Amino acid sequence: MKTAKNVILFGAPGSGKGTQAAKIIAKYNLTDITPGNLLREVVKNSSHKYYAPVKTAMDAGNLVDISIIEAVVSEKFFGSLQSPNFSGFLFDGFPRSLAQSNFLDSLLEKSAQSITAAILLDVDVNVLVDRIVNRFTCSSCGAVYNKKSNPTKVEGVCDVCGSVHFSHRSDDNEETIKNRVKVFNDSCSDVIALYKSRNILQTINASQPIELVEQQIENLL
Repeated sequence: MKTAKNVILFGAPGSGKGTQAAKIIAKYNLTDITPGNLLREVVKNSSHKYYAPVKTAMDAGNLVDISIIEAVVSEKFFGSLQSPNFSGFLFDGFPRSLAQSNFLDSLLEKSAQSITAAILLDVDVNVLVDRIVNRFTCSSCGAVYNKKSNPTKVEGVCDVCGSVHFSHRSDDNEETIKNRVKVFNDSCSDVIALYKSRNILQTINASQPIELVEQQIENLL
C-alpha cells in the first residue's frame, strides 16, 4: 500500500478548522473522517443498520452512543482503505478523548497506517469571539463565511452554490462562545498533550489570514 497522509486537525470553534479541513481534503485527496458528518450520512440512509438509534438520539438532541460512533468510524475507515484512490485520512473533531485516541491507535495498527501530523490551530479567545459573532452560513450547502475576513465574492450570494439564503446561529454571542472554547480546551487538552508527547503535534497561529495558515499547513505536509 502506498504511503498515505493521515492528518488530525484540532481547533476551537472559530479557529478556521472547517475551512482548512476542506482545503486539506481537496489538496491531498484525503478521506474525511468527521464523526458528526458520518452520523448525518447515516440518518440520510434509512436502510443503514444504525439509522434508528442514531436518528432517535440526534432528533432528541442527545449524544449518540460511543460504541455506534466507533462502529461508523471503523466502517468508513476500513471501507476507504479498499479504494484504489486512497491517499489518506483527515480526522476532524476526532479523537476528542484519550479513549478515542486509543481506538484510533487500534485502527491504525490493524491497517499498518500512522499519523503524519496532528495540527492544532491556535487562536486567542478574543479573536475567536470576534470571528464567530461575524460568522454566517449558507442555508443550502453549509459553506461558512465571515463578514470581515471571508465575505461572499458577490454580496448576498453563496460562492459555492449560488444560494441567497444564509443563517447566523442565535447562540453566537460572546458569553456562549467563550464557554464553547472552554469546553473544547477542557475536553481536548489530554489528547493534544498525548500527540505532543509523541512529537507529532504541530501548532499553527491561526489568527493569521486564511491563506497564510493554509501555506503553513502545506509546508508541514
